[in-house]
Amino acid sequence: MKLVANKPCNLNGKKYFIGEEVPVEEVVDYASLVKMGLLSVIHDAVPADNLEECVAMVGEVSFTVPIVKGHETIDLDVTEPQMQDAVKTMQMNADAAIAHIRGDVEDNITLIVINALDSRKTVKEAAESKAKALIEQEESTGDA
Repeated sequence: MKLVANKPCNLNGKKYFIGEEVPVEEVVDYASLVKMGLLSVIHDAVPADNLEECVAMVGEVSFTVPIVKGHETIDLDVTEPQMQDAVKTMQMNADAAIAHIRGDVEDNITLIVINALDSRKTVKEAAESKAKALIEQEESTGDA
């Protein structure tokens, strides 16, 4: 538990200003000072000895995006970097997006997302042709 001064105050000869933490030892009856509005009580959410148990381990974030084509829906697993690259590409003008797809995009999932979500015909065609080229490249290296 922590105490924080809401108003300037003097406790045991020491001055505390708004927002300063007041040591609990300095206060005799904190409940009455809280009631008067001089102090606020801040409860510690996690005890320090349990802090390590509460730390989350974060790996690669992925989520499923439904891609609808006609009457068929495909659930596509997309990682955060793939989605970021697709969104970045869709925000570019058509010429820049096509150049980016041809030069920098090397991931089929990103290309599928761009093809499914971008309404520009030239960008869709560039994404589709790059995806086909990547598949052919994978097949040729797989045969070797």
